[in-house]
Amino acid sequence: GHSKSKPNTSLLLLLLPLLLLPLLPTNTLSGNRLNTENRFVGASVTEVTQQLLDDLGINDFEDVLNYVPNSAPAAGGGLSADPTGNEAIFGVRYRVRGFLLTGFSRDFFKTRVAPDSYNTERMSFSRGPNSVLFGIAEPGGVTNAVSSRAAFTNSNRVGVRFDTWDSERYHASFNRELIEDKLAVKVAIVNEDHRSHRNPWHNKSDRYYG
Repeated sequence: GHSKSKPNTSLLLLLLPLLLLPLLPTNTLSGNRLNTENRFVGASVTEVTQQLLDDLGINDFEDVLNYVPNSAPAAGGGLSADPTGNEAIFGVRYRVRGFLLTGFSRDFFKTRVAPDSYNTERMSFSRGPNSVLFGIAEPGGVTNAVSSRAAFTNSNRVGVRFDTWDSERYHASFNRELIEDKLAVKVAIVNEDHRSHRNPWHNKSDRYYG
């Protein structure tokens, strides 16, 4: 008879933490604005890394909400509290623990511009009264996006995306180290025409970051 080789499960278990390390951040600034290990933060905080966004193919904030506990996008139009969709002009509406929110913070400064993956390296979702620590007293919680920073290395990144509803997305980022270990610059651009099954709805955006 033929002997069948068994898979090396011990090697898989050894490599598993290394594979999951970029997806499972161990530190956060969302708990108390200090660089603290997640296990010492006495609050409900979810960290979404750039690696996780890439693995799931997520670009916009509303898609991220589908993977965050106790959070969901608040769709407008139709039989809703925003039948005309005009509220969306003043920021993306979403729910955290049932509370309707429209605000975010980027690097701990309040903004109504929803974060996008092209210039964001991490998103922090703080739920409950702990959001007061951000300086924004929302009862349901608050979201903080950490802007992508220049690194002391040379790198290029280009991406193209299409979908069933004829959406188009083109994005690119370039990082250059000008002075070794002292000065670096990073620029990023995105051009997107986002569509859905509801014609003629679409959302066009041109963004530049540096």
